[in-house]
Amino acid sequence: MTEQLQPAPANEAAPVSTRWSLWAALRDPNGYLLLLILTIAQLAIWTLVLDRNIMLHIVAYWLLVSTMIVALHRSQVHPKAFRIALVALLIVGTIWTLALAITFGRNSSDNNPLIGGMALVYAVMLAVTFPLIVRRAFAHRVVNVNTMCAALSAYMFIGLFFAALVRAVGAFGPTFYAQRAANNSANAVYFAFESLTTLGQGDLTPVPGIARVITIFCALAGQLYLVTAVARTVSLFGQERHGKLVD
Repeated sequence: MTEQLQPAPANEAAPVSTRWSLWAALRDPNGYLLLLILTIAQLAIWTLVLDRNIMLHIVAYWLLVSTMIVALHRSQVHPKAFRIALVALLIVGTIWTLALAITFGRNSSDNNPLIGGMALVYAVMLAVTFPLIVRRAFAHRVVNVNTMCAALSAYMFIGLFFAALVRAVGAFGPTFYAQRAANNSANAVYFAFESLTTLGQGDLTPVPGIARVITIFCALAGQLYLVTAVARTVSLFGQERHGKLVD
């Protein structure tokens, strides 16, 4: 007698694919891979920005805006707060673009209070976004790749925050560096991450005063974050945490 195959029950769950997908990782509302990619791209373009190319400046500014929008979205802030932050970022980005278009070619790469003011605004926004990334990402029940991406993104946010401060001090004051170096964004990002990682090449050094204070705090923030948040994340990679966490 031939055995007949019985149809599978209608309510039987379909097998779940465990294969990793780049597209799914980028779209994951709890994922931070997209944020990490945008942050790395932002660092690259800031260090490659040409002072005589206004389009690269504009692309760099809007890349920063996009990075912060993704950070807020992944952090899953309250919808009303997200809309307010979105409008604020778009307004600031538009004003910065207009300010750059007006002042470009008029010493905009060195001492310009308008550019310095906008740098301070972005420093404040980066400072507000940073704890949101850390709070949401480090609440993952299982420490996975998303958690690692968030930890690295937050680390680079610290560097961008201090880069904005360096840029602002250089724009408002006579100079930030003891050497004859331009007070532009490329040097600000380079110096901030050089201090954050305590690399200490010596090609750029701060002048006495507020510049040295910023440098000290930048180095301290980088080391404290590495030995606490990043080290803890790496040690718990693949493990499940307990408590009031998110899935």
